[in-house]
Amino acid sequence: MLVRTKAQWTRRGLNERVLEKKSIACIADGEYAWSVALQTLQAELGGMKPFSARVILSNHFMHYAMVPWNEALSNDKEAAALARHSFVQLYGASADVWVLSTNQDAPGAELLACGIDPRLLASLRAVFAGAKIRLRSVQPALMAAYNNAKSSLRGRNGWLVLYEEGCLCLALLQQGRCRSVRTLRVGEDWQEALPLILEREVYLTELDVSTDDIYLWAPEQGRVSLPVGGRWHLTRMQPVIRHGLMPEYEGRYAMAMMSI
Repeated sequence: MLVRTKAQWTRRGLNERVLEKKSIACIADGEYAWSVALQTLQAELGGMKPFSARVILSNHFMHYAMVPWNEALSNDKEAAALARHSFVQLYGASADVWVLSTNQDAPGAELLACGIDPRLLASLRAVFAGAKIRLRSVQPALMAAYNNAKSSLRGRNGWLVLYEEGCLCLALLQQGRCRSVRTLRVGEDWQEALPLILEREVYLTELDVSTDDIYLWAPEQGRVSLPVGGRWHLTRMQPVIRHGLMPEYEGRYAMAMMSI
């Protein structure tokens, strides 16, 4: 999804308006599916005038882990080393070269860490550099959605479920803080399968978090329902979009418009 905006000064201050919204088809699969996506993006950016950009990366391209906090850590370098160790244990030796970033909700809390293939990140930067466009930020989809919905999730227990075509990202929240996270491939029957998937996750996490709540992040989806008679209570999350952009809002562009 590509959304272009332009900032204008008005009597009420700086205002953003949408110039263009575009859904770009991209058929890619396999270990380096991101290379096809970047080729598609490069072709789209070729004819554009220089501007700045923010990118939100699909969970298809990301790896996540919760890193337990250790009071013995004395600086960011040691925290980064602990995150690296956790990723290698979880994903194997290939994670030793990934670019990692971490997010901590509160002092002493677990770290929510994400990893990305350095070739993807370097290629992404090269695409924007080649188009003479300043890349202001790159953010994983989970982080973008979690930060956007944080005020609504504050103090809550539940499963934050992010759906993208072919992919679910499941984050267990305790008092609004992320305690576990995992991504998995799913088919078109994901709605029917979701209760069973979550029951399995409850067993695998082994965390003492009692909840029957699902907070579903799937703005591009229409009506979403679960099988009747189950234990789970579904709440659809609505993204917070800047007031001036609301007239242009469409669910399928929600993730792109959140970054503006």
